[in-house]
Amino acid sequence: MDKDIEAIILAGGRGRRLGNKFPKVLHKLCGKPLLEWILDDLEKIGIVKPTIVIGAGNLLVKKTFQDRAEFALQPIPLGTGHAVLCAMKNLGENPPNVLVMMGDSPLFRIGTIRKLIIKHQREDPAISFTTTKLDNPFGCGRILRGSSGEILDIIEEKEADSEQKLIDEVNAGLYCFEKQWLKANIKKLSKRSSGEHYLTDTIKLARRQSKKVITLEIDDSSEMKGVNSPEDLREAEEILRRRIN
Repeated sequence: MDKDIEAIILAGGRGRRLGNKFPKVLHKLCGKPLLEWILDDLEKIGIVKPTIVIGAGNLLVKKTFQDRAEFALQPIPLGTGHAVLCAMKNLGENPPNVLVMMGDSPLFRIGTIRKLIIKHQREDPAISFTTTKLDNPFGCGRILRGSSGEILDIIEEKEADSEQKLIDEVNAGLYCFEKQWLKANIKKLSKRSSGEHYLTDTIKLARRQSKKVITLEIDDSSEMKGVNSPEDLREAEEILRRRIN
């Protein structure tokens, strides 16, 4: 598997909501930094030396994991799409595919990561990504589908109309891309009103080009849990401890 795919981990968050200036991905989850859980899982499926995208204030992340990864700097936080753009210089021509993960979402099971990669390799789309269904999807990007079930777009909470907000299928935040397509199109993402470029906009871009986009639905929605606050960290600890027990 490692010969066919490499990985980018987006780890630029400063963790301000966690109550200090410590880089978010270095906060401990069951005794181990958030980012270390992800690196360990990637190594177990054969992906070594991923590219970690860090912000200007996160040099401690590089110092901590310098032997396990390559690094790319996102000097100004201009969104997830821009973060991936910053990582492009680290990617060679081969392997043909690239996995993109969020450094503050360490609860994806190895089996889920492997399933997404295998599905992407087998079906050969421009983009594969994970979805899940939530009883309360508030705050999450909704999955818009056409009449035949085909993916049309991901729409963010603040942009969704009242009908779209009723959609219970949401973006779970784990992606695979055909690398050459990503390299050719990541610069085409439009700037949002916030000044950011969203990685989720690649879905709409690919569909406009009539490119294939597929999804893998996750049954256990706890896998998509991100850590943005002390409450999130405590909840992630509980989830992980239940799994371990």
